[in-house]
Amino acid sequence: MIPHNARFALDDIRRFQGKTHDALIRQSFALPFVIGMLLLFLEFASFDLPEPWANSARMIGCGAAAVTLLLLHSRSPIQGKFAGPELVVAAGWSAGFILAFIGFRITTWALALPIPATIAAAATVVAGMATNPLVRRIYSRLLQREPQGRPMNPFFHEFLHVPVRLSIVALLAPATWVEVGFLGDMIKTGDSALRKEISALAEAGYVSTRNGSAMGYGRMYVQLTPLGRQNFQRHAAALKQIVAVA
Repeated sequence: MIPHNARFALDDIRRFQGKTHDALIRQSFALPFVIGMLLLFLEFASFDLPEPWANSARMIGCGAAAVTLLLLHSRSPIQGKFAGPELVVAAGWSAGFILAFIGFRITTWALALPIPATIAAAATVVAGMATNPLVRRIYSRLLQREPQGRPMNPFFHEFLHVPVRLSIVALLAPATWVEVGFLGDMIKTGDSALRKEISALAEAGYVSTRNGSAMGYGRMYVQLTPLGRQNFQRHAAALKQIVAVA
């Protein structure tokens, strides 16, 4: 392969991986964030209620949050698995909400304001919304980092180096499961051609599929197998090697 074509292939890989990264960030920080902020407000504001209503409200809020987030996750076109650094950021952000609420609650108590927990809860939500863009940028940088571990032995895979196939595996690489409709939208190819390439990848052991449902409609999800991920990384390493020695 000539270096010029290898460079174009690498650019396509980065572009399609970027599409998956962007979609993961959007679906994590859009509706789930809004619902999370609303439930957070209700949880913190419940401290103004008398017992046993306060405990009941918090238990109902926690249950509603868990069910809502699980439903949103199951119906998402992309399902990702966050690694250690992303979980550390999430834990730090969550701890920040609790500390902010405590700080605002002390302030409202010192000022002898009415409904102090509700006011502190509202201030905490405003602080969360203000920090949302910063946390989104942090998550974006973490998702775009190069995979860690033992360097892959470069190997050019002719089977993978078909435009649609390479685009599929590039879109799948940053996620765990990706819905077929998302792949078609990103690659801009017909459903029959797309499914034909997915079948070829599945027969070679590069991807696995499962059926899911959302809003009453059946959907097919695809993920890279360990073999597919390893061969994709080796193929990308071979392309980088071709470009580097040019």
